[in-house]
Amino acid sequence: MNRSKFVGLGCVLLGVVALGVVLWMNQKPDDSLANSQELSTPPADPTPAPASSTPANELALREAALEGLVQEIQRLLSLGTQANVADEEGRTALMLAAFNGHTSSVQMLIDAGAAVNPQDQIGRTALVYAASGPNTEVVQLLLKHKANPNVIDKAEEWTALMFAAAEGHAQVVSLLLEHGADVTLKDIDGETAYDFALSKGHSDVAKILTDASKP
Repeated sequence: MNRSKFVGLGCVLLGVVALGVVLWMNQKPDDSLANSQELSTPPADPTPAPASSTPANELALREAALEGLVQEIQRLLSLGTQANVADEEGRTALMLAAFNGHTSSVQMLIDAGAAVNPQDQIGRTALVYAASGPNTEVVQLLLKHKANPNVIDKAEEWTALMFAAAEGHAQVVSLLLEHGADVTLKDIDGETAYDFALSKGHSDVAKILTDASKP
């Protein structure tokens, strides 16, 4: 299996985010109007405006997650950037961080409220992308936070277990099995994770799957 790569997320973020640009009218009021405004205008509220998420910051967050830039992720989250906003392909910052095995970034995003089980447009989750890594620590972290090991993608009807088996990631396969991964699930061609491991010559993984199939 050839590991697919995300497209278009390595681009440099263009443009500058404008924060709080205020336009003042260059008009001088007469004295009476000015005095009236001074009397009627309440004092300014010193409380800062609540942080909010912007498309530019959401894009920057996904790019930072893909690269594992923890400080940048922290900065963007502190601005109120939403962790669960996906790109046009349905991929979230968590999926991108998981794909490249950035454990600290994954933890930070989860702590900020990133959901672990959303699927992108082809039905893959952060766990599926991590399992194809091998990103053992990320897989373990996602499973700890209740990631579903039996989500089936929409492209080939693969599961995280199938991806890990095809790549020969024995430790990831074992972790998935410990957390309830179903060895009997089949892809669009009727093949199981065991078939994938066997066809790729991963005899150690095939044995793990065989043992897991025994009653």
